[in-house]
Amino acid sequence: MVVSAVADALARGRGCHKHEAVALVKRLYAGSPLFGRPCYSRTAMTLLRRARDLLIERAGSSREEQRMLSFAFYESIIRDPEASLTQKMKARTRLDRLLGLVPRQPRRPVRQADTAPAGVPATLVVTRGPDASEVLNPASHPGGE
Repeated sequence: MVVSAVADALARGRGCHKHEAVALVKRLYAGSPLFGRPCYSRTAMTLLRRARDLLIERAGSSREEQRMLSFAFYESIIRDPEASLTQKMKARTRLDRLLGLVPRQPRRPVRQADTAPAGVPATLVVTRGPDASEVLNPASHPGGE
């Protein structure tokens, strides 16, 4: 029920942005008599993936066929002499993303607030990054206290 409702929302008109789809998944999940509880982000992303798979299944083609159609469409815009430079640049950007030529943006580390009790040296905990378990003492770190 949730998956088909989200697939319908994605298919309508211009569709919807990822954050809108995730919000819809969470709202439908919480209001569902089957689940009736808050939805975690990982669950929302899984249901969103299933909704996208359902759309591809409804189209009667595979994911690879859809990629080939998108590739042909963007390539036709790039080759079209009537297309504006802006249209060609946007098509090129989307084609690069489709082909996986655009690197993913690295996630910035999330730092916890300084909540050390009085008399205990403050530490900085890096929860995301190259080494997710890294704990730094600001006094021993350049630019620290």
